[in-house]
Amino acid sequence: MFAAALPRRVILVVGMQLAEELAQKLTRSGFTISYVETPPEARAFIGDRMPVAILLRPSTHGDAYPLVRWVREQERLAFVQVFVSPAGATVATAICAGADDVFDTLDVDAAERMTARINRAHVLAQLALLDPLTQLHNRRFMNHRLQAEVARAVRARTAFSIALIDLDDFKHINDTFGHAAGDHALVAFAHALRRDLRAYDVPCRFGGDEFVVLFPDCDGAGANAALAKLRDRCGWSVSGLPVVTFSAGIAQFPNDGETWEELFNVADRHTLEAKAAGRNRTMGNLMLSAE
Repeated sequence: MFAAALPRRVILVVGMQLAEELAQKLTRSGFTISYVETPPEARAFIGDRMPVAILLRPSTHGDAYPLVRWVREQERLAFVQVFVSPAGATVATAICAGADDVFDTLDVDAAERMTARINRAHVLAQLALLDPLTQLHNRRFMNHRLQAEVARAVRARTAFSIALIDLDDFKHINDTFGHAAGDHALVAFAHALRRDLRAYDVPCRFGGDEFVVLFPDCDGAGANAALAKLRDRCGWSVSGLPVVTFSAGIAQFPNDGETWEELFNVADRHTLEAKAAGRNRTMGNLMLSAE
C-alpha cells in the first residue's frame, strides 16, 4: 500500500526478533523487516514512515495492546495490518483491540498468511486512495502523506515543496465539448504529471480540475522550474480540444509554514494570485531552502 510513498514494503517488528527462516520467507516475498524494541520507538518510526504491517508482542503488564489501540486511532494507518503473537490474554481481546490477525506460532505458514492479508489490504487501499478517473492518488491520500512528509522533513532537516495546480477555464471544455471530453482532458493532464515530473514526486487529483503535487527534497525554486518545464512541454494536449493551461501556487516547508495545513493555505493563496494575474503562470515566494 501507499506505493508512491514507500517503495519498499516494510514490516515493523516490535519487541521481538523473527526466526531466520521466517525472516527469509518474508524477505523473499518482497518485504523489508525493520525492528524496534518498544512501543514509543514504534510510534516514532511510524511518524514519518508507512509500514505495510506491524508485528508485535503484547505487553505483559496492564493493557496488553496500547500500541494496537493507538494505531487504530490513526486514520492514515487504516490499511496497515496489525499482527499479534502470541495473543497475550485471548484472541478475542486482541481482535477487539484492533489486531487483524493473531499468531500463536510464527512459522512459514504464518508468513504466507501475513502476505495474503497484506496483499488484500493493498488492494483495498488502492480502491480507497486512488482517484478512479485519473488513477492518481486522491485528496485523502495527499492529506495523510503531507503529514508524514512534514515529520520526515523535521527529522531530516530538509525542505520540500507543494504545488496546487488549477486548470484554467476548464468549465469551458465541459460546457462546449461535453463532460466526456473534459474527463479525457483530465486523464491526459494526469498522465503528463506522472510522465514529466520526477519519479518520486507525488501528484494527486485534489478534486474537480485541481491537482496537488508534493516535491520531496525540493525547494520552491526547484518546484517552480519543474512546473515551468511541464508547462513548456504541454504534453497533455488532446486532439480536437483547445489546449488547457494551468495556474499554480507553490509553498515551501518550512519557509511558508510548519504544518501541512499552513502550506496548503499558502499554496492556495498563490494559486488565486496566479489566476488574478492573468492565468497560465506559477506564483510563490520561491525561496531557497533554509540553512
